[in-house]
Amino acid sequence: MYYETRGNPDAPKKVIFIMGLGGSHRGWDMQSSYFATLPDYQILLIDNRGTGFSDSPIVPYTADTMASDVIFIANEAGFQTFHLVGVSMGGMISEHIALMVPERVVSLTLIVTRLGGLLGYLPTFRGIIQFYRMSQAADNPEALINAGADLLFPYHFLESQAGNGQTHREALRDRVIQRNKEVPLQNEIGKKNQLAAAKAHGLSAAQMTLLKAAKFPILSIVGDEDILVRPSHSYHMPSQIGADLLIIEGSGHGLIQQCPELVNGYIKEICDQSASGVPRNPSPKTTKLHYTHNATAKMD
Repeated sequence: MYYETRGNPDAPKKVIFIMGLGGSHRGWDMQSSYFATLPDYQILLIDNRGTGFSDSPIVPYTADTMASDVIFIANEAGFQTFHLVGVSMGGMISEHIALMVPERVVSLTLIVTRLGGLLGYLPTFRGIIQFYRMSQAADNPEALINAGADLLFPYHFLESQAGNGQTHREALRDRVIQRNKEVPLQNEIGKKNQLAAAKAHGLSAAQMTLLKAAKFPILSIVGDEDILVRPSHSYHMPSQIGADLLIIEGSGHGLIQQCPELVNGYIKEICDQSASGVPRNPSPKTTKLHYTHNATAKMD
């Protein structure tokens, strides 16, 4: 298992970032570059089993086993209590960590993820089409990057200007090419076993009740244009687990990269408030933000 710690070792706020399906710790670059500079924060970045620099054991993977991996690493890194931030499959893993060691969790942020449900792993129809495009582009790196971008981000974002004369699609392509030179590509064993774990994930009614009764605050962040994990999976989280819900209109599954400043601000807010002793909100709230690349408009 591979991990990195960044930031102030003596910082009172410890945050564990857990990446989703197929992603390495580098998927959090736009979060780690921010939080590692804050003097009262130390962060822990992990390559889940089956990706990045971590091994890909030939055994079945489950969200439970990967949650146990994270707890083991947290112990090794000296993170006794911590804030959890998980995206997609990383959110599923985070749910199980929170159930395993609730006394160690200070806050829980779940991003573009789900709690469970029959066939809940199925993407939207557009998402299925993009998966097919990716399978057809497996031997064409440029086409594969483009298909992956269309799976994670809305078209209007990809074709908008990112600066330096590039569109966001072009800037993303360059980042992916550079990252692929620096981090090992996921092998077939890791792909198969991680996908099986994500597909099999699902919390029972009893587990959701435990999360709803937990003392730590929970924030769910969702993009209403997500075609990989259906946004509707998050819309019931306030009633199911007592989570505050943030809906970012105009964003997709890759919202941690599409609107990092916005996401970082909300992660920091829940971390700061929970660390300062602000009690969990007994009446979860839903906030909608309309995201337009360089500006946001708040709507409660």
